[in-house]
Amino acid sequence: MPDTGRSAFGAVRGTGLGAFGDSETELVRKLIPHLRRAALLHGELGSLRRQLAAVTGQLRGFLHPFFIVDALGRILYASSQARRLQRSLSAA
Repeated sequence: MPDTGRSAFGAVRGTGLGAFGDSETELVRKLIPHLRRAALLHGELGSLRRQLAAVTGQLRGFLHPFFIVDALGRILYASSQARRLQRSLSAA
C-alpha cells in the first residue's frame, strides 16, 4: 500500500497510576503493526472514495444510459439515465 500520510496517537492516564510500565510498553509494541495497517487502510479507502467520486462525476455527463457490471452481470454502477430506464421498464 502507498504511504498516504502520517498518523499519531497518544496515551494518557491519571497521575495516581504513575508512569507506564514495561507491560504497557510491550502491549503498544504489539499493537503498532495493527495500528499502522489500520492507518494505511484508512488512507487507501479515502483515496479510493476520492477516485470514485471523480469517475462517477465524469460518468454523470454521459448522455446515454449505461451500466457497469461485474463478471456475474451484477450492476455496480448505473447512470441516472439507466436508472430512469430501469424504473420505466419495471413500471410497464
